[in-house]
Amino acid sequence: MPLTAWVAVMVLAQSSSTWTASFSVEPARESLRYRFDNPSSFDTVELVPHFFEQTYVTSNVWIGGRITYPLFGRVSETRGSATPTARRRADDFDTFFQPDGNVVRSGTTGNASIRSLQILERIS
Repeated sequence: MPLTAWVAVMVLAQSSSTWTASFSVEPARESLRYRFDNPSSFDTVELVPHFFEQTYVTSNVWIGGRITYPLFGRVSETRGSATPTARRRADDFDTFFQPDGNVVRSGTTGNASIRSLQILERIS
């Protein structure tokens, strides 16, 4: 086996004590939904059944990086990712169930500005 191949094998065999780095681009199709149920009132004296609901389209492209490196005899990993700022659909509605049987719904649909960031540190 040539000397360069042996050097590569030795480096791979000791990968826990070397630095590595990688870069990623990851499209993500995601959404969030929040719902809260609680008694409330809408033009009534007594409390009525009510729920509040928000939905957001949070699809975006994650751009990130990862490095591993030795740290005090262990392997440490640091990852970070972020998305560009984007405008996505957002809904925000309240629904009230009135005593007379009517259902009252009030809210908005529009755009929300989103941006995300995540950081991870792991030592093993």
